[in-house]
Amino acid sequence: RRGAEPSGGEARADTHDARQPEPWRAAAAGELRDNLWAAADRLLDDASYTVLWLRFGEGLDPPEVARVVGKTTVHVRVLQHRALKRLRKAMEAMESEAHHA
Repeated sequence: RRGAEPSGGEARADTHDARQPEPWRAAAAGELRDNLWAAADRLLDDASYTVLWLRFGEGLDPPEVARVVGKTTVHVRVLQHRALKRLRKAMEAMESEAHHA
């Protein structure tokens, strides 16, 4: 039940702010993010990498990315879709290899 006090009627003292990730989670997320960008750099052509970086690294929406790279919004969305698909396949292959090792 939400908001219920722990047994014994004593209020529980939280030592961690639930809105902030635990330090190890933040470190692991940062490492994963760095590894994903390194994989993207190795696997993708410059245009696809740039589109992903502008979308997810810089937070631009597709029309903004299109203006920056000089392509149509549709082309940006296609590049993004194909790049994410390629990264997903590579990650699945790495995960499969890790399970079979």
